[in-house]
Amino acid sequence: MRKSKAETARTRNRIVETASDALRRNGISGTSLHELMSEAGMTHGGFYRHFDSKEQLIAEACSRGCDALLDTIRAAGSRSPDACPAGTSPGLAAIADTFLTPEYRDEDAACCPFVSFGSELARADAATRHAATEGMRRAIGLLEQEFHDGDMARMRAIAVFAALIGGGTLARIVDDPAFSDEILQAAKMLICRISRDATEGG
Repeated sequence: MRKSKAETARTRNRIVETASDALRRNGISGTSLHELMSEAGMTHGGFYRHFDSKEQLIAEACSRGCDALLDTIRAAGSRSPDACPAGTSPGLAAIADTFLTPEYRDEDAACCPFVSFGSELARADAATRHAATEGMRRAIGLLEQEFHDGDMARMRAIAVFAALIGGGTLARIVDDPAFSDEILQAAKMLICRISRDATEGG
């Protein structure tokens, strides 16, 4: 019996969601189609009924991971921060409190794709790199809304995004927990400085 279009769409969506989670846990090279399809409750042979290639799936899963990142940024920006140094945007402080924490650093499945497998994205196929690029543009666009200083707003948003991703990535690389926490704190301080510069016109 042929599946309905709705059933086919649900199955495809389940595969993409499973792949997005697996990529954040294991990276691109550490994610096999056989294991991924098994995790999605399907056989390896069923993969090509939904996708032309692993690369097509990775591009869609990367886009899905970027969507989750944007949802996290929106949710974080609407919360009250744990602490908000004078002159710092409460939204930016809350975003830093969400992303630059040991809990977020250690949670592979929740971590954003740029931190989880960013180095692999730089060597990925064109479609996956495009999905990552568009996700990055959208994330920076959200952060830009936290600034109100015209032409500098975009540059400050890019700097904040770089601090979030760079700080999170470096904190995951090092094997010294104290050093890792230090990196997270330094990235938070940098974001507060960027925010204060915007407030003070620096």
